[in-house]
Amino acid sequence: MQKPHGPEQIVRTPSAAQRPGAEDSRTFAYNAALQLLSESTGGASPMYSKVIERLYQSGSGGTVKGRSNGLRVSSGSPPYDYSTIYWYDGRGRLNRLSGSGTPWNYVNYLYLADSDLVEKIEYRGPPQEGGYAFVARVVRTFEPHRDLIASVENKWDSTSVSKFEYTNDALGRRTSVTVSGTAFTAAGTTGFDLFAYNDRNELTSARRYAGGTISNPSDPVYARHFEYAYDPIGNRETYEVSQGTATTYTTNELNQYTATANPSESFTYDDDGNLTQDGTYTYVWDAENRLIEAYPTNPTTGSQKCVMVYDYMNRRVKRTLYDWTGSAWSGTPAESRVFLYDGWNVLLSYNPAA
Repeated sequence: MQKPHGPEQIVRTPSAAQRPGAEDSRTFAYNAALQLLSESTGGASPMYSKVIERLYQSGSGGTVKGRSNGLRVSSGSPPYDYSTIYWYDGRGRLNRLSGSGTPWNYVNYLYLADSDLVEKIEYRGPPQEGGYAFVARVVRTFEPHRDLIASVENKWDSTSVSKFEYTNDALGRRTSVTVSGTAFTAAGTTGFDLFAYNDRNELTSARRYAGGTISNPSDPVYARHFEYAYDPIGNRETYEVSQGTATTYTTNELNQYTATANPSESFTYDDDGNLTQDGTYTYVWDAENRLIEAYPTNPTTGSQKCVMVYDYMNRRVKRTLYDWTGSAWSGTPAESRVFLYDGWNVLLSYNPAA
């Protein structure tokens, strides 16, 4: 890391392991309160040329000076690839968001009374006579004496697209979920699931029923009945779909799965414990235990190798796919995508060559 004269910016140049074969740097600019104003890329061969600008409230008009007001991404000047603005309620909670990626530029957040739990998320619809209507909603309910979710419903206008109603036991473990809505119309998708646990809070069964009640289930959907067993340290020993053959697991002294039966698979690891082969794919890791390559161990026509690059925060910032030519992996990318982040949230994903 290099710090030039003055407090305005810090330039960080990734190591060769982070950015092999190219020079890429990031410049950070700060305001007088040492709040991040912008992050930009540069160098001899930058992965992409973008500027992420941070916006802050001024303190006027009822705002709070220095509070985050949104962000925007550009190539250095408008138009913006991404832009969003934040609003807050009187208690300082985010209650509105507008900008790129939101339907008709508006999303509202509503909170459960006397709490900071988000009860509703409302998406504004297109303009219509008399103003706007919120056409899409996510509605949550909570247990009255615990902050455990009791239900989640996704609605379009007045139509319930999907609803999930939960029950939890005294330890906070989910014991059932009942599904409904237009998304669950196919046979075997309606009904409810019951969950059971052992005294170590490990899930031992998950079973779907199409009829009856949670306390008196009927019409079992056997294709959705799953059973699990574990050894004393918590490694899974068996997994079984009801009325089927159980999959069994073998572990070593490091509690790594080395093999399964039904189906038969074997697994190998490097000295850091990273999975290197699973019988189908080969995995390559760098010195910081980040996955940098994944490809079929025995490639055929149509196979692809995936190569990943990470930044100084260990975020995956580039993914490139290479085709199998019949004798080797092509040196020309079949597809490449880069990723821009706000913290750990992906803001943009795009083909840098497009």
